[in-house]
Amino acid sequence: MISHSKTPVEKINFNLEKYFQHIKLASNIPFELTLGTLKKIISHHNANFPYHNTPLYNAGKVSIPDRKIPSLDKDYLFADMVKNHGGYCFQQLELLYTVLSELGFKLHRYTAKIILRPCGKMNIENTEKIKTHELLIIELDKKRYLVDSGMANLSLREPLEFKEGHQKIDDDEYRLTKDKNDVWTLDTKTITKDKWFCMYQFLDVSVDYDEIIKHHTDLYLTPDFREIRDDRYLTGITTPEKRKYVIWFFKQPQSPENFGIYSSTKKNSNVEKKKELTTIEEATNISKVKFGIR
Repeated sequence: MISHSKTPVEKINFNLEKYFQHIKLASNIPFELTLGTLKKIISHHNANFPYHNTPLYNAGKVSIPDRKIPSLDKDYLFADMVKNHGGYCFQQLELLYTVLSELGFKLHRYTAKIILRPCGKMNIENTEKIKTHELLIIELDKKRYLVDSGMANLSLREPLEFKEGHQKIDDDEYRLTKDKNDVWTLDTKTITKDKWFCMYQFLDVSVDYDEIIKHHTDLYLTPDFREIRDDRYLTGITTPEKRKYVIWFFKQPQSPENFGIYSSTKKNSNVEKKKELTTIEEATNISKVKFGIR
């Protein structure tokens, strides 16, 4: 297994000052509740809390009774993400929810089913796929915005207006669509890709904290297959300048061997630097060196 939280994380009292110190953003609390403030917080959060699914990957390698579920309590969560330099989607979005709600933003939790497929290869019949992802919807100035810092290198650099159609954030293009069953789909097309890629699907229905805990617990304890737990180690970071990720696949059906990739792409560049990885140890070492993952 990958080293992570071998000793219990001590619960600390979360406060906004500590959070803003960690993400290197002078607090000057209270912030004005503006789109500019939201953009600044997300940018600094993404750069200082990389994505990694280490505890999920480790859980998939042991029997169900031996799996440890990290708490999403705000005090424990903040301590854990500072100590281990980041976390996966439920951790990222619950920390952001705490920060933004304490600042006074009006926001809601949503859950989504991850697709991560080219749009032309989506299984449109797979409507019952389990929801393993969390995102936030922010209400601001009579508009709604989608916020997501939990998608590794695909995390949104800025809030995305929640409306049908095409939008751009810097050099990244997005497409939000709604079908006849009111299912929303978020697709992306980056400067290095010329075809649409589906990130996830969700309903325009908010959920409460108890529902988040239910999905989070399922992600650890269900005996059913979960991609993010059972067949991949994934780390990534989205900064104003770059998108970088490390992924290690464990015994993919199309290949009898494990394999991995490290990728880095600069903003406004169509050149994606890639390196093939040969061991999980190489993948975790690059994650440590490039992203500070501990």
